[in-house]
Amino acid sequence: MKHLILSLLLSLSLICPSLWAETVTAASCSPTDMASAVSSANGGAGANSIVRIPAAASCHYTMGQTISDSGKKIEFVCLNGVGTLSFDFDYDGFNLSGTGSSIHDCYIKSTYADYPQSRPPAMVLLVGQNQRAHHNKLWHDQVNGGYGVFGVFANSQTQPAVVTAVADHNEFINARAQAQGKGTGDWTPVSKIGNADQTGVFYVEDNTFYEDLSFWGNVVDCTLDATLVVRYNTFTSSAMAGGGFFIEAHSLDSVNRNCRSYEIYGNKFIGNGSQNWSIKIRGGTYMAWGNQTTGTTFGVLLMDNTRSDTVIIGGAYEDCDGMASSNVDENLMGQNGRHCGDQVGSGRSTNAGTIQPQAREPAYGWLNTNSGVASQPSCCDSTNAVKMGGSSMDILHNDDWWDETGSGVIIGTSNPGTCPTGRGNWRTDRGSWRTAVPTQGVIYTGQGTLGKCTSTDTWTNDVYVPYTYPHPLTAATAETISKGPARARINVR
Repeated sequence: MKHLILSLLLSLSLICPSLWAETVTAASCSPTDMASAVSSANGGAGANSIVRIPAAASCHYTMGQTISDSGKKIEFVCLNGVGTLSFDFDYDGFNLSGTGSSIHDCYIKSTYADYPQSRPPAMVLLVGQNQRAHHNKLWHDQVNGGYGVFGVFANSQTQPAVVTAVADHNEFINARAQAQGKGTGDWTPVSKIGNADQTGVFYVEDNTFYEDLSFWGNVVDCTLDATLVVRYNTFTSSAMAGGGFFIEAHSLDSVNRNCRSYEIYGNKFIGNGSQNWSIKIRGGTYMAWGNQTTGTTFGVLLMDNTRSDTVIIGGAYEDCDGMASSNVDENLMGQNGRHCGDQVGSGRSTNAGTIQPQAREPAYGWLNTNSGVASQPSCCDSTNAVKMGGSSMDILHNDDWWDETGSGVIIGTSNPGTCPTGRGNWRTDRGSWRTAVPTQGVIYTGQGTLGKCTSTDTWTNDVYVPYTYPHPLTAATAETISKGPARARINVR
């Protein structure tokens, strides 16, 4: 009987984590009481501690004060109630470093603006493994101006391993999401695109983003060797300037390497009529499909390469003009530098310490629309400052990137008998990765995988299979708080 009871308890703990998880309710939301609650929580290996933030509380956090999980596995939850939790801080609000830590059901408001654009504060900073930020309202009202703060920031730069995390079902208002890698410049690991191993990837899914401040910036950003997936989100702007982008991925510049790879699919972009593009990609490789845009001048996705267009003097990486070291650019004969290091269509590097030799990993875009009309990726936002034609001389169609035009990506349920090397085929009869209907973005109910023509007239199926949706980490919450206007509010100033 004793063994039967123990077995039953173990089964219940797996089915309903909240029956097994330790629960600690902070005496208040003050820095002292929050630190005390975290200190008293176990949150060790195999344990999960829920730290409840009292409802109807009002707290003021001065410069330098944050809420940290202290490296433990902590689930922070704001209880229902009225009132406002106020946090004044120099950079970051919630700092999660423990494996499996999460924060949910919190209303976090930031009015802080006196910070450098290179590093805005983060309402939620994720620096660990298997972390989650969900069902939060993250609002930067920007009454003092300034560049948008991070609502959720997955920052691996000073961490022993690249952050693995998901931000889902949040409401971002003038707040951003960003993935930042370790910045070591190591591109020797294999690509995460279509890879069953998604360790070290930041997922942004099922969120809403709203921007009502005019600025030339971005809402979701990726840099420093990071890997990012943005899927099934709704983006709305009432005031973003023509040079602003909903999603941006930086290129190799004078100092830093860019985002390693990104998947952007099933998103809905609603512009204000003054934006030019919804997405700007400047390096690495991507899969961008099934996105819908309205209210933009030109379309869904624009590409360029900074070092092909902008004169860069000094730093580790100067212009891609055929004069740079072969450790940076491929410098093909007579092509003025091409392939440029880390340009669109670039992939895995052979050596950790150098960019070249670098494998070719073409980018693909399909099923994207602008105001209901097919919208193909566009190259390029070019100038002649470095060389005639700029980026358009380096990022070549049906070589570095493929779309649906000409002999490009096709949509079907079978493979044609003939094909040129590199062509893609989105097979809608294959795949079982989607197990639920998205709550935001383009409500996609089908499946699909991308096959490629790996040599002339030879197809290889399932070269790219999207990762399981919803993300497995979204099932890891022990305690759920009902949503509504009575949620606890946190003000971060």
